[in-house]
Amino acid sequence: MLKDDTKLTKLDPNWKLVLEGEGIITNMSGPAVNVLYRFDDKTPATDDASRVIYGRGEEKDSFVNHDEDSKIYAKSMGVDAEILVTRKIKV
Repeated sequence: MLKDDTKLTKLDPNWKLVLEGEGIITNMSGPAVNVLYRFDDKTPATDDASRVIYGRGEEKDSFVNHDEDSKIYAKSMGVDAEILVTRKIKV
């Protein structure tokens, strides 16, 4: 079962652990407020390769993670961004 966090997670230009295990991270910010994310077991270096979740206004871009053993770090590419974290919970 998946469940949304109760509030949006704020991201600045520093890497932050946003999700452990299965779940979804959704960029809730507007156009051009893009979020970088990557899989890692420790805080990434500032120049490490990453993927982008674009901010698109009303169209929210998401990344779905199916790896239950992973850790996902994310950061904003510019101004502060807000993401919705949806986690898998045990019932």
